[in-house]
Amino acid sequence: MNRAKKNKRRFLVLSIVMLGAYLYFGYLWDAFADIEMLFILALSAGSLFLATRSEDFHERWEKWSESGREEYNKLSAQSAAKKENKKVIKCPTCHSRDVQFMQNNKKGFSVGKAVGGAALTGGIGTLAGFAGKKGKNEWLCTNCNTTFETK
Repeated sequence: MNRAKKNKRRFLVLSIVMLGAYLYFGYLWDAFADIEMLFILALSAGSLFLATRSEDFHERWEKWSESGREEYNKLSAQSAAKKENKKVIKCPTCHSRDVQFMQNNKKGFSVGKAVGGAALTGGIGTLAGFAGKKGKNEWLCTNCNTTFETK
């Protein structure tokens, strides 16, 4: 049995089950016009529509979904490559990837922060002097001998 016939059978069974659920729960709760019940009815009508389509429709649908999957795979591979490319450090002048790490300009101990921390919390607050941002990394491009900084 080909895939189109399987899909037709699945949609037919789904539409019958959904229509049965609509009738059962609508009768049980006496709520045929509630929004949830109308949603169930719409789902059953949609699956019944798909079940009654020709095999040509299902074959075109399968081709379309297959081409969509291929397109999605291509786009996800491209985005993965772009993410990988963003992580690479490049020279802003010549866009070369041939760069060397020079140093990290970290902030050292801050006396002002230590005095403020000591005044607020006592002796242990002097450790606040070590709090601060990381510095920027310095890089050297071996292609054009430009130095530049990154975060």
